[in-house]
Amino acid sequence: MTSEEAGSRWAWTHVAVGAVAVVGVCLGYFLSPSLVVGPDLTVDLAAARAAALGDTGFMRLAGVLGVLGDPVIAVGAFALAVEARAEVRTALGFWWLGACALLFTVVDAMTGFALRPAADAGGFAFVKPFFDGLILSSSFSYGVSAILLGWPARGNVLAPRGLTVALFTTGAMLASASVAAALGVGGLGALVGIGITVTTLLYLPIAVLNLLARRPAAALRPALAR
Repeated sequence: MTSEEAGSRWAWTHVAVGAVAVVGVCLGYFLSPSLVVGPDLTVDLAAARAAALGDTGFMRLAGVLGVLGDPVIAVGAFALAVEARAEVRTALGFWWLGACALLFTVVDAMTGFALRPAADAGGFAFVKPFFDGLILSSSFSYGVSAILLGWPARGNVLAPRGLTVALFTTGAMLASASVAAALGVGGLGALVGIGITVTTLLYLPIAVLNLLARRPAAALRPALAR
């Protein structure tokens, strides 16, 4: 195994391990009060505050898994971006993935450690909209990363075509829903959450396949350049 292959293997391992943690994060979010964790700028803040006070611990679980797993994805994605820097679209996809993982670290920290205390002690009217804005920025970035890495170019060898097409489609849906929600369209929190979950479930097998293939990220360049 060359040093380049070893580097890619470590990077894909980071993405795979982080994705496993994020699957747990998504489960925690789905079991948490949707009025609190669902990004919706039109939500009734009084009702959301009451829901936060009634959380049974799943928000804390999602937050703990997120602050541990998100940085792992970020490190792996940034390493892959550097390796694939000669192919701009691929490199940008990894940069977007790393950036959104860092944003999600802040989002998950707020979920696990800020929203409930804010509902308890005051300040929820500020914290909740700020949280919604951050999660929409994060989900938009996640969608853009999926669009770029799943781009339906001839010869995309990142993963089997079925996976890359699904990644591209889900990313487009997630990015669109995030933009609409940020513009004030209500009721899209569940769709954003589903998009994040499906995107993560697609990234996980892609990471595992590339890990098993022991292919350096630079090897993606010739096929993706077309």
